[in-house]
Amino acid sequence: MMGGTVSVVEGFTSLTDRIDDFAKARPGTPALIGPEEMLSWRDLQKRMDGWAHSLSEDPPPETVALLSTNTLDGLCAMLGILKVGAYVTLLPYHASDATIEVLLSDSGATVLVGDSDRLQALGHLHDVKTHSLGETISAMKAEPFESNPVINANTLFNCAYSSGTTSKPKGILQSHGLRNSQILSGGIMGMGPGRVSILSTPLDSDTTIVGLVGALGNGSTVILMERFSADGFCELVEMHGVTHTLMVPVQYERILASDSFDNTDLSSLQLSLCTGAPLSVATKIDLMDRWPGAFIEVYGLTEGGATTLLSLRDNPEKLSTVGRPFPGTDMRIIGDDDAELPVGEIGEIVGRDANMMVGYTDADAQSAIVWTSPDGLDFIRTGDLGAFDKDGFLTICGRKKDMLISGGYNIYPPDLETALSQHPAIFECAVIGRPDQRWGEVPVAYAGLRSNCDPSLLKQWVNERLGKTQRIADVRIIDSLPRNAGGKVDKNALRIMEEGKLSDG
Repeated sequence: MMGGTVSVVEGFTSLTDRIDDFAKARPGTPALIGPEEMLSWRDLQKRMDGWAHSLSEDPPPETVALLSTNTLDGLCAMLGILKVGAYVTLLPYHASDATIEVLLSDSGATVLVGDSDRLQALGHLHDVKTHSLGETISAMKAEPFESNPVINANTLFNCAYSSGTTSKPKGILQSHGLRNSQILSGGIMGMGPGRVSILSTPLDSDTTIVGLVGALGNGSTVILMERFSADGFCELVEMHGVTHTLMVPVQYERILASDSFDNTDLSSLQLSLCTGAPLSVATKIDLMDRWPGAFIEVYGLTEGGATTLLSLRDNPEKLSTVGRPFPGTDMRIIGDDDAELPVGEIGEIVGRDANMMVGYTDADAQSAIVWTSPDGLDFIRTGDLGAFDKDGFLTICGRKKDMLISGGYNIYPPDLETALSQHPAIFECAVIGRPDQRWGEVPVAYAGLRSNCDPSLLKQWVNERLGKTQRIADVRIIDSLPRNAGGKVDKNALRIMEEGKLSDG
């Protein structure tokens, strides 16, 4: 267990109990809206209770795995899993069959809920009972679920798997207390009856679950996008008067670049949040100029412990940062020797707050992520490099594993990516290290273009703007950067591509 795990939350009410309360108070008001169906609060309660009946066993399962896209059926199944007293193991829908089997084994789940196509592709799973979404819904009991298992702040809510872009996926266990805190934060950010939130990231993403609990837990209506598109997002915002959204950087970039953005009324948006990866300064400037309503960038981990907020319009002089720590968050910078570093020096970011994960499913991975301060407190190692300025704003300098050492100098890819992104022809870019006999490593850039441009000219242009020790060895043109389901650039995939180019001569 992590040292910062929440123990008691004053006034704690579980998400499922909150839904029951809204079903009594506002039974006919829309709760969930999908492409082909709307569920009122009463409908949502019935569907949730039906799933709880279908999944109730003696003894009840400790965890139930869920393999679904971002659909009404998948979300209702998730709520039913929670109501029966189990926690939900969120499986990445588009992962390979082999990966799904590995994650199922790691999670210990003996029950799997999924859509029929995905379950059929998996075939027979040893010692795992399966429930098909469509078939289970058609056979559900109609009566209320009244077992009422004890759910408190320490009860597990879910297991979410890390993206695995830098290592094998790790199971992250999170509590109802953590989700309750996110519900309270959603209320502070204006969520409540009469507000409308749109969810457009995958169901297995922590971004989606944060957005879901913040909206449903405060009585807001939730619009679901099963598959994101810039045009579809704009259409839904205008159609439903969406007030809140939480997305990843690539989604905002694609919306800003679409024709629909300038031809659709998005004025209903009151607050938009971005998480998952740092926004480029160029995109932040574009958002300040064109995006309606307040805009907040959120830096944080699924594991918890380290969270910062940056309100763009309130801090236009700090756009190169990700803001200041969320109230109640203790964040520090440590060096390679694990000693704390002073303001202005770059090191690994560690953090501690009341909303840290319960732990990993892998005990060895958990011990590796903990940094213990001189006064005996446990912090989570983020794996990110950064520095605080004198005003307490944090600048991200990249992943610790992504840092290059070239000719004895530390090179931080975000510095190079920021310089590259200022070229008008470049839409997106990422920098990785390539082994070099003379220098040890040299930086190589992969770039997606808005308009044609010779890579040698791009290389010359950016190197004129970089320090002598930072200069890029090659610029590779790519149609689009590889990303995981959460929208993060998959630099491992780029390294494999670069190895292929080297082996080809």
